Amino acid sequence: MANKYPYTWNDVGEKGGGDGIPYTQTEKVAIVTEWNTNYEKRKANEWVKHRLCGKVTSHLDGQGNRVVDSKEKGYPGIQDQLDMQYWDIVNGTNVWKDTIAAVKAKFPKPA
Repeated sequence: MANKYPYTWNDVGEKGGGDGIPYTQTEKVAIVTEWNTNYEKRKANEWVKHRLCGKVTSHLDGQGNRVVDSKEKGYPGIQDQLDMQYWDIVNGTNVWKDTIAAVKAKFPKPA
């Protein structure tokens, strides 16, 4: 099975782990449908697990839709952080420290 979503019938191997008996096309489609459905269910509920670990928060937008904020996505990229640190040293500022502190404040570690 390939590790890339969405799965296709080409990702389905042979019955019995390679004993030479192929799946029918109908069987392959059913297997792939189940794989894709299971993947989508896991991804849809992943934010709940991350919320329990303190990695996400959520809020409602102006239209009443749930918006999930991610701790990982809240941090600037590494290149941007390094650039902030360089300019903080040059300018005597605390931009990087304040940026990281804001993310940590928004996503405190659970007690």
